[in-house]
Amino acid sequence: MTTSPTNAIALTPQKTALVVASGGDIDELLTSVLVAEGWNVQRVVDNQDALSLARTKPFDLIITGRKTCGPEDIDFLRKIRSARPHLRLIILTDQWTPGDIIEAMRERAFSYFVAPFETSALAGMVRAAMAEPLLG
Repeated sequence: MTTSPTNAIALTPQKTALVVASGGDIDELLTSVLVAEGWNVQRVVDNQDALSLARTKPFDLIITGRKTCGPEDIDFLRKIRSARPHLRLIILTDQWTPGDIIEAMRERAFSYFVAPFETSALAGMVRAAMAEPLLG
């Protein structure tokens, strides 16, 4: 039995990203990068909603919103790791300390962006996260 390329594509599950609202240009950028690569994008308003949803549904990538501070995002990362240990998570934040970045690295955040940041750098990191194979 042979499989046509069309059938092979249909059998590949669509990857899904969960984006916590940052607002404006950041949300538009994330959507355009993810959708251009064929990903499904779901949005939530805060980390609590993201945690509730991610505990019941698997995501390939989660990107936090800028409206939270570093410790809130690290707490979210720890909690999500218990349910999804190999999830790729990119943290965006406006409020941080150097210790927050170190702790995020320890908790295996895929990346950590502190405002202000270049949107091109964020887009590049999202593409890198999308290209990484999931472990486990």
